[in-house]
Amino acid sequence: MLRMIIERLVLLLLASILVACTSIPPTTPNSAAGRHRELSEAGPGGGNEIPQRPGDAQGSYRILKEGRHNQVNWLELNEYFLIHHIYADIFQRFDLHRRFSVLDKIKIFAGLLYNLDFETPVNLVIDNFKDTAALRVSLQLIQIGDSLSVLLATNTDREGTTLYVGVENMAKTYKRSYLIVDNQLIAVPDLYSQSKETALIEENRADKLARFYIFDGNTNNDTVAEGLLIGSIREAKTVLERSNSELILCRYYISQNRLVEAQALLLAVGNLLDHVDGDAGMAEAYAITYEELLITKALREHAQSMRENQPKSL
Repeated sequence: MLRMIIERLVLLLLASILVACTSIPPTTPNSAAGRHRELSEAGPGGGNEIPQRPGDAQGSYRILKEGRHNQVNWLELNEYFLIHHIYADIFQRFDLHRRFSVLDKIKIFAGLLYNLDFETPVNLVIDNFKDTAALRVSLQLIQIGDSLSVLLATNTDREGTTLYVGVENMAKTYKRSYLIVDNQLIAVPDLYSQSKETALIEENRADKLARFYIFDGNTNNDTVAEGLLIGSIREAKTVLERSNSELILCRYYISQNRLVEAQALLLAVGNLLDHVDGDAGMAEAYAITYEELLITKALREHAQSMRENQPKSL
């Protein structure tokens, strides 16, 4: 029933978001996230962030609607789930993860998280996305009954090949919807269902079932995911199978705030991959997981400093 209600409201709400998304003024406010210390020295491997393409080192972005909540995670969200979904649904999908440094990504995620509210969308603008045209991403928090939802709208298609102007093109643009379950941001298609669970069990892929459990919004099966992954690692027949399960286990550790364990496991995965013939997909999955750890660690350290009333500027 809740999913049906969301589907009925989503188009109407996304229409209003897209209006904001396609009418952003050309002003350039200060970065909401400020500066943050270099984290890669503390991370596994030290130099494993996503390699930037030539000319992309100075990626230009703006976050509009800043400072509303004074750099506070006022929703008390688990930072990792927002980071993981926006990284996959925006940065990786549109190849932006190669355009910005880890420090830029920390600032961007902080700006989105701290300014998300019910009033108006928080807008991320990526300048010169296509020639001189900008990619615009809007996030809006809404309440449906007792549930909170986050809607994401863009001014481009799913492939990022065409940029659109005007609400009349809304049907052509890439959009996503998420629910906040407990303190986790969950993609609506990933929500737990018994039919999905049964299909994955019948597929007999422990790694896929574990990933489903981690991101399905049902915290009761999270510990089952850990056991499945440990068993999958022990039974892996190749280095790539083992590394894939270990990276999913890293994501589980990050989601549970077990950052020391995630960092140690990432270091082991990196050392293992260094001694086998390269697999481009696995190398990128490793680098993305590594960056998600660094970004999560930065935002959680900031949240801790705010709780202690000794804020560190991001």
